[in-house]
Amino acid sequence: MAAYSLTRRPRAPVELPFLEIDQELWDPANTRLTVLFDPGRIKRGLLPLTESGPNIVEGKRYTLVIGHEWLDANGTALAADFTKQFRVVEAERKPVVPAEWRISPPRAGTADALVVVFPRPLDYALLQRAISVDGVKGAVDVTGGETEWRFTPETAWKPAEYRLTVNTTLEDLAGNRVGRAFDVDKFEEVTTQIQTETVSIPFRIGNQ
Repeated sequence: MAAYSLTRRPRAPVELPFLEIDQELWDPANTRLTVLFDPGRIKRGLLPLTESGPNIVEGKRYTLVIGHEWLDANGTALAADFTKQFRVVEAERKPVVPAEWRISPPRAGTADALVVVFPRPLDYALLQRAISVDGVKGAVDVTGGETEWRFTPETAWKPAEYRLTVNTTLEDLAGNRVGRAFDVDKFEEVTTQIQTETVSIPFRIGNQ
């Protein structure tokens, strides 16, 4: 039995709903595992969707099941199965558009947080590393149900022109990236060269 599975009421298992990859996507602390729904059964026009049908359907309710036999680092199993119910809503098929974000600069002379608010939730893990302030060191905090990014500098802000750099790998919860919708993304040939693209958003902190 897999450590995690997906069921539909009444506990009917969904066959192969998740993307099967060789390496599990754990965070550095090994406390958060990212599980991806198989994109081949979500993207329109792909053969897996035509042959097997969608793995999740709008309006339906599902239950994520974490098996009790899953062991922690000390070899101890869960006391019982963990379950999380959710309902599938309408697909989000628009790209992430940084121009739609609302930036609230802090006051000069303070170490208050720079706040960026998004119109829809973005991926929590990617938000930790996909956005930065050029030339400024600090700590990132994600709040508001993944709709708010807060950056607190190590030292006080100076009156100046600043630039927010956004890696285009940043995604929303439906897999849409910066400037590119999930449905029009192509399965391109994997190469040994990793290309990183960014977009910049200027903001100013003046004397107040």
